[in-house]
Amino acid sequence: MPEEGVFGAPKKVMNLIALLAIFSFIGVLILESVTLIAGVPVVLDGIENPRVSTQSDIIVPYSGCNESDAISSFEIEPTVNGTFHLLNNHIIFMPSEGLSDGKEYTVTYGCPEEKKSLSFTAEKPKRLDYTLITGFGDSIVIAFNMDVNHTDIDRNISFEPWLSFSDNWYGNTLVIDPESPIYTSYDLKIGGNTTVGGKNYTVNFKTTYYTNYGAFDMLGYHSIPEKESTWLYVLIPPGLPFPIARIYGDSFVGYYLFIVSAILLSLGYIFVKEGKKIIKSSAESLGKLSLKIPADNSLFEISALFLATISFSVIFYYLIMLFNQNPTVPQFGRMPMWEQLYEFARAGVWEEVISRIPFIGLILLLIHVIRGKRNAPIYRYILGGGFKTDRTVLILIFICGFMFGFVHMLGGWDVFKILPAMVGGLAMGYLYTKWGIWASITMHFATDYLSMPSRLFNSFFLDAVINLFLFAGIFIGLYFFYLYSKAFVLHITKKSAAGSETGYYAAPPQSAYPPYPPQAGHQHPYPYQQYPQQPETEIPYAQYPYRCYICGNTEAEYIGNGLLKCTRCGALSRIPPYLPPPMV
Repeated sequence: MPEEGVFGAPKKVMNLIALLAIFSFIGVLILESVTLIAGVPVVLDGIENPRVSTQSDIIVPYSGCNESDAISSFEIEPTVNGTFHLLNNHIIFMPSEGLSDGKEYTVTYGCPEEKKSLSFTAEKPKRLDYTLITGFGDSIVIAFNMDVNHTDIDRNISFEPWLSFSDNWYGNTLVIDPESPIYTSYDLKIGGNTTVGGKNYTVNFKTTYYTNYGAFDMLGYHSIPEKESTWLYVLIPPGLPFPIARIYGDSFVGYYLFIVSAILLSLGYIFVKEGKKIIKSSAESLGKLSLKIPADNSLFEISALFLATISFSVIFYYLIMLFNQNPTVPQFGRMPMWEQLYEFARAGVWEEVISRIPFIGLILLLIHVIRGKRNAPIYRYILGGGFKTDRTVLILIFICGFMFGFVHMLGGWDVFKILPAMVGGLAMGYLYTKWGIWASITMHFATDYLSMPSRLFNSFFLDAVINLFLFAGIFIGLYFFYLYSKAFVLHITKKSAAGSETGYYAAPPQSAYPPYPPQAGHQHPYPYQQYPQQPETEIPYAQYPYRCYICGNTEAEYIGNGLLKCTRCGALSRIPPYLPPPMV
C-alpha cells in the first residue's frame, strides 16, 4: 500500500503537486513583475496629471504668510467664481457653480514669495468618492466628490471609544473637530446612506484619529496638490504609525521609482542567485516524483511560505463568514488604477523597511552588543540574512509579527485582519532573518500584487488563471503551513539541533557515543560525509553537519537513543557512532 500524504493522497503524488504549485508561484511572480513594469507609466501619468471631480472643492496648502496674502496668491485659470475658507494653513476653495467637465485648469497657490502651481482635468463623477486630507493637525478633513446630503452624513458619524466633536461643512468638504480627547487613538466611522441627485449611495468610511497629531491615513488618500503626495512614516510600539515627512512633486516621483527598483532588484537577486539550484533541485525532484525543499534555497522557502499564508488567510475568512461575520475590507476599488498600483508596490517595500529592520535587525544588534556576542558586520543587521533562528530571534519575530498585524487594523481593515496579517508577518520576519530583506520584500510584493495583473490588463483570462492558482494553492499551502507551524512549535518548546552555519544542535551527553578523537580500540569506519546508505527499513545515518535526508532541512531535535528528529518533516536519523564534539 503506498505511503499516504496529506488528505490521504499518496505521498509522492502530493509531493509532486506541491512542487508544481511552487513553480506555478514562480510564474505568478514573473507575471506580477511584468505588471509592475507595465504599470510604471500608468502611475507616473496619474501623479503628473491628477483628475478632479467637477463637484470637488480645491484644497491647497500654504505656509510662511498670513491669510490675506495666501488668498491673494490663489488663482485659477480659467477663472471660476467661489468662496474661501482657511483652516490650519490650508485654503478650501469652494466653486460656486462647479467645474466644467473635460476642461483643464491650472491653480496657482502659496505665498507671494513662493508660489506653486498645478494642472488638472475636471471630470464628471461616476460614483461617490470621499478622501481623507491629512496635514490639518487635530482637525479631520474629508472631501467628497459630490453634492452629498449633509444631514445624512452628520447623523452617521461616530468615534470608538466615544468622543465628543463638532462638525462643519464647507462646500462638499466635511471638517470634524474632536473635543478634549483622552485616549491615545480613536476609530472614526462614517456610515449609512446618502442621497445625491435622487440616487442613494452607501458611505463606509473608516480611519483612526490619534491624540496630539490628528488623523493619519494609512492608505495614502490625498487630495490635490502638488502631483499628489504621500507620507513617509515609522512605527512606534505597538504598531502605531508616526508620520516623519510628506513628499510630493518630483520627490514623490523619485520615491515611487525607488520602490519599483527595490522590488525588481530583489526579484533579480533571487533568480540570479538561486537559478541553478532551482533547476537542479527540480530536475531531481521530478525524476524521483518527490519534493525536496533545500534549506539553502531561498525561492523554495518564499514560495512555500507564500502558499502557507495565503491558504491560512482564505480559510480563516471563510470560517469567519460561517459565523455570520462580515469583515471590513478597505475599498481599494475606489482608488484610481495608478494609486492602486502605487500603494500595493509601496507596501511591499516600505512596510518591510519600517517593520523588519528596526524591530528585528537593529534590536538584535543592540542585544548582541550588550551581550558581547556581535559576530556579524553591522550592515547584515540592517539587510538581514544569515541569523540563527534561536529563542531571541523568534521572540523578535513574534513581536514584529504582532505589530505588523495590528497596524493593518489602522489602515481600514477590522480586527479580523490582525491574525492573518500576523501570520504573514511571522513568515516575512523569518525570511528576513534567514535570507535578508530582499526575501521578505519578494513575499510581501507577491502577496499584495496578486490581483493587480487582472486589474491592470482587465483580463478575464488572467483573473481565471490567478483564481485557479489560488484554489490549488490553498490545499498545497495547508501542507506547508503544517510543516512550518510544527517547526516553530518545536523551536519554542524544545531545544533545537542544527549543524548549519547559522545554528548548532544540542548534542547528547558524551556517554551517548564513543569519545572523540577516537582512543585505542575505536576506529572511524568512514569519513564523516560518507556514511553508508542504510536500507529503507532502517533509520539512516545523519550527515555531519546535520542535514535531513528527506527535505534537506538543517535543524533537528535530539530525542534520545542517538536519534535526531527533523524539525520540518519529522524524519528520524541516527547520530553517527563517531560524531565530533558539539560546536559551541
